[in-house]
Amino acid sequence: MPRYQVCEEGKMLPWGKGAEVLRRAEEILSSCCEMLSLPPKAISKSGREWIRKISWEDDAEMRRAIFYAALVSPSESIEAVHFPPRRWKDGEIFAEFDFKRMAIDRIMEEKISHFFERLGKVSATGLYRTVIRQVERPLIEECLKWSGGNQMKAAQVLGINRNTLRKKMKEFGLE
Repeated sequence: MPRYQVCEEGKMLPWGKGAEVLRRAEEILSSCCEMLSLPPKAISKSGREWIRKISWEDDAEMRRAIFYAALVSPSESIEAVHFPPRRWKDGEIFAEFDFKRMAIDRIMEEKISHFFERLGKVSATGLYRTVIRQVERPLIEECLKWSGGNQMKAAQVLGINRNTLRKKMKEFGLE
């Protein structure tokens, strides 16, 4: 017997896998973009596969995941990689690591490995660009803090042109 959940419009929705779940996900995404004044976004093939494979507890769980993905996605397409870990244990996997003593490449290796474990057999696209953006923003932000906001010094430390730094700052909303 299918489970039903009342969403904010008061509709009873069957929760399972398939077209009904995808239709609801698209509705949530549309309302999310409108509510947050984001440009319209669409769920990619990998995102749809990820949504289909989940046994959603309720409308609120799906809503949280889609809002998160919409905010994290740098483009108009939401990929599987943009969705958050589903259970707290996903984050607990990293509790055993002492990140302050680990090299950055080792931390990234662990995070990327864990991502692919969570992804399973779902196909994904755009991972390279997503990872680069997620690393680039905090790198620039922390370098600017370290330099006391001195863009010339930050650009020099980063090994990029000051104009490139300014462009990246604007892109990431760090102005």
